[in-house]
Amino acid sequence: MKTEKASCPDASPFKPTLAQVEVSKPEPLLTREGVAEYLAVCPRTIDRLVRSGRLPSIKLGPGRNAALRFRRSTVDAALSRWGGR
Repeated sequence: MKTEKASCPDASPFKPTLAQVEVSKPEPLLTREGVAEYLAVCPRTIDRLVRSGRLPSIKLGPGRNAALRFRRSTVDAALSRWGGR
């Protein structure tokens, strides 16, 4: 009994090299002061927005004193929800 190997119609023998693959750079993270400057508000306002849950942040490290960072796209999305800019 002879079996045939199924071929995938989308399979291509071409394998791109790293130079041919489009690699997107990760979005740079902003500090609390950077977000405050971007929104033209006091850094304490950023703290209040984070505590109230209105501004998502990324926590770097354990504990209460962990550094917070923010993605600009997330800040822009939150800003558009508030009806600003």
